[in-house]
Amino acid sequence: MEMSDTAMQTGQQSFYRIVAFGAVAHALLVMILWAVAIYADEILVPGGVWLIGAWAWLGWPIFLAVVRDRASRLTAAAVVIGAFILAPAVPTIDTFSAWSLGGFAP
Repeated sequence: MEMSDTAMQTGQQSFYRIVAFGAVAHALLVMILWAVAIYADEILVPGGVWLIGAWAWLGWPIFLAVVRDRASRLTAAAVVIGAFILAPAVPTIDTFSAWSLGGFAP
């Protein structure tokens, strides 16, 4: 049985909605963990795990670059929204990365 064009388009739209939701949810999770650690002084996950999660967010734009001919505006907007959500944590990500690679500052 062949799928109709409408069914395939609906399936693709659902896939892109899931990708868009995933990118934004990933950014929100990273930011919530960061905000809780900074403002509530509660460490919910070790710093290294958080750092890996923060860097892993870059997988969303890379994935969308690979399928760019099929990526919709929704997924592109989700990546931009996710980047804005993560923007306040960028200095912390940079500092933690430097510390992870070169050791703690004196």
